[in-house]
Amino acid sequence: MDTASYRLAERSGARDINSVRQSMMHHPVAFAEYGFPVRVECHEDLRAYLDVMHESRFDAMMTEMDGLHDDELDELVDGLVRYCQFCLATFGTREIVLPLSGMMMQYAAAKKLKGIPERARVLEIGSGSGLISFFVSQDKAIEQYHQIECAEAFYLLQTHINRYVYGHGFLDHAHASVGAPKTAGIGLEELSAIRPDILGSGVYEKEIRIEYTARPRVEQFPWWRLERVLENQYDVVMSNANLTEFSPEAMRYYSALIAKVLKPTGVFFAQCTGGGSNPIQTALKDLMAARIVPFMFGGYIDQPASPTRAASRKSLAVQNVMMMPIANPLLATVAPHNGGLPLVHTQDAMTRAVFGLDRPAGVKRTREEVTERVKERLHARAGRPAASLAAE
Repeated sequence: MDTASYRLAERSGARDINSVRQSMMHHPVAFAEYGFPVRVECHEDLRAYLDVMHESRFDAMMTEMDGLHDDELDELVDGLVRYCQFCLATFGTREIVLPLSGMMMQYAAAKKLKGIPERARVLEIGSGSGLISFFVSQDKAIEQYHQIECAEAFYLLQTHINRYVYGHGFLDHAHASVGAPKTAGIGLEELSAIRPDILGSGVYEKEIRIEYTARPRVEQFPWWRLERVLENQYDVVMSNANLTEFSPEAMRYYSALIAKVLKPTGVFFAQCTGGGSNPIQTALKDLMAARIVPFMFGGYIDQPASPTRAASRKSLAVQNVMMMPIANPLLATVAPHNGGLPLVHTQDAMTRAVFGLDRPAGVKRTREEVTERVKERLHARAGRPAASLAAE
């Protein structure tokens, strides 16, 4: 989808909604507050949005994960190589901006998702640059991954990434034709039965059309088609790095949406609460008003001493949040929330899996080491020696 097509679909959707109040609720107010441009004029403008999230967090996340094992380094490097190949195919350039911090953050989020046993259907609200698709696409346990995005530039960038990563397994709901009845035509087939020479003698040939109905693995929803999201139930809903960036109306709207679509046994997860001016407590209160209650909240995890291990503290690169519908039976297995923060149930198996509390320490990798691995693997896949291209 290009910019003109997106705006045409957006105007059509806004006319159908026919309410300025409802439309404005989905405008990204935090971006406007900071003067961050969310409109682009052409396809090439999207390159500037590839490395604008999570700056300078590579080392902090490497510390949180306590280093990477060799197989984890391979996963990260493979994701970065897929990203490089996407850039080469999409923007046709030899110079690739490598968003190491952004990709490291998304790799960590994808690994945390793997700690949630039930994750067949995942919804993410506000996917930003869309980099997580390079990792989520490799998780076979995620059968369907849905995204909601209201910022034009990020929606278009996510579209390009998803189409590259998932191919025909991607469905873009911003396309005006998706699910819509045919609304135009001139009846050429019918009239050609009377006058076969309308387009000239021997020119007209009846079209051959094949109906193909697929169950896409990833679907992307613009703000004007969110009624389609309400038709689904999800094991996991994510909203990474944006909870403090919603307007009050949008936060109330999305808290209701989460309550509607999250399974009673589901999990709401956020890695990073965002960089907006709204207090995170406001977002938590809105979610709690929709009967979604905190299960984990904090920027560090204290691990009490055990017979085999001394007490320790695991520092998180950013604040993390896990919440659940009040009916989730897992809530009954832990001590009740008394309002104190941070809130972490360190004996809970899912919490331990999400945050890698039982994972042996890995090796601290540097930005330079990861970059060299990416260059070597990228060039090897292209059948060329690493020295054949300049190392930028």
